Amino acid sequence: MKKYISFFLSVLLIVSLLLSPILPSLGFTKLAEASTIAIKAKQTTLEVGSATTLTVSGTKKKVTWSSSNKSYVKVDSKGKISAVKIGSATITASVSGKKLKCKITVVECSELSCSSLTLNVGKKDFLKVNGKNTGKVKVANWSSANPKVAYVDKSGNITGKSIGTTVITASIYGKKYTCKVRVNEKIDLIDKKLTLEQGKTKALAFKGITYRAVWSSDNKDIAYVSFDGKVTAVGVGTTNIIGNVDGTDYKCIVTVTKVASDIQSSALVAVGEKKTLTLPDNMKGTVQWSSNNQKITVSNAGVVAVKTVGNAIITASAGSTKYKFFVVGVDQSNPYIKKAPFATHEVTTGNMHFVLPNSWDVKDLSYESECDILLHPDQNSDTEGELYAYKSYTKSPDYYTAKLEMVTSMSKENILNNYKEENADYGVDYSVISFKQGNYMTSYGNVLKTEFKYTLFGQVYREIMYNIVIDGYKFFISLEDTGDVAGLQETIEYIVNSIYIQK
Repeated sequence: MKKYISFFLSVLLIVSLLLSPILPSLGFTKLAEASTIAIKAKQTTLEVGSATTLTVSGTKKKVTWSSSNKSYVKVDSKGKISAVKIGSATITASVSGKKLKCKITVVECSELSCSSLTLNVGKKDFLKVNGKNTGKVKVANWSSANPKVAYVDKSGNITGKSIGTTVITASIYGKKYTCKVRVNEKIDLIDKKLTLEQGKTKALAFKGITYRAVWSSDNKDIAYVSFDGKVTAVGVGTTNIIGNVDGTDYKCIVTVTKVASDIQSSALVAVGEKKTLTLPDNMKGTVQWSSNNQKITVSNAGVVAVKTVGNAIITASAGSTKYKFFVVGVDQSNPYIKKAPFATHEVTTGNMHFVLPNSWDVKDLSYESECDILLHPDQNSDTEGELYAYKSYTKSPDYYTAKLEMVTSMSKENILNNYKEENADYGVDYSVISFKQGNYMTSYGNVLKTEFKYTLFGQVYREIMYNIVIDGYKFFISLEDTGDVAGLQETIEYIVNSIYIQK
């Protein structure tokens, strides 16, 4: 049996050797080649202005390229395709009698929500890839050059892991968008405990941040804290000074000791204000009042007036009986008034303060749990600003949580729908020119900034909006103008930075 098999294989080998010279002439090579020719594309979806190259495998013969619609997609003689405008076209490669087709879709250009980002160890933030004109969020592939510094998940959420810098990359449709991320040390108070004598001061500070905290005192009659964290010892006792940063409270325990053994009471009075001191019941008869500081005066009725920051010992004398008060004067005015590049005035509603230019009109000022202010910088133009704030949290959420909520509420679709609802009776039709969201660094750290440009009845409008959460308050600040708003934008950003909460 083995002999027959060996003989049969030998015959096949001889036949194949005899036929090999004539197989090409019979067309067998062409058939094999044609069956393996294929068109390859790295990307079939391109953004406007981008390009890629198509290739044909399985042949070395010349390929002829063509596009079904050059208005959308162009192709050159080497298979390089260029995305011209939003739409689609079919690219055809003609070779060896075959026509190979590849559909190319062109979409709008993208933008990364920001090009640089700073966060702290243990803190989170996120990036998004948006359509340049529509603002629509796109799905991208995310990566970090150094995940040990900053890790990014598949949705663009970034977590600070260790001190350093890295680059976060979003890849979409063959293009790459990058954001430089700096991770600072973990946020914490430098001083956790303080002991101060009455009248003494100490500035508290945080490590890991350069922007402001929201400061408060559990008992201002023991220790007062200014907007920038300077603690002033007022009355004997112990209390907590709280610095709130990015939704987290950090506590410093402050103990205040007596400045002198004969001090019997204390009082806190703001500069420019007056306060009546209360005597004990055993002080009878005519009382004589005196102060050891000419800038902190007291009337015959025991009313203290503070002209400047400082302290004084106020003495009440009735016969041989004396009662001494330690009075501390503090400044509660908005410090940004002194820093403003223009003439300003302070607006105060409840415990919220901010600075406005003197030339700006303020209308519809109201305050209970809400504050809604219309700003009119120029009565001769369509320029209009708005500052709206309302109490929405008992404790401020962290920036990551607040920004997630704001990005959703401030989407292009929601903004456009609000515009249409407000003008539904007028049959208004809006045309979107551009929409962009990203981070803006303020004195309170990052906030969400939205820039929205549209046409209305042929007129181009630009609106710039800022969304901030500060210690339980949500702020919405906007500026809308029909012309060049560069100078006005600087002004509105100054207002954003001047906001502070004084509890």
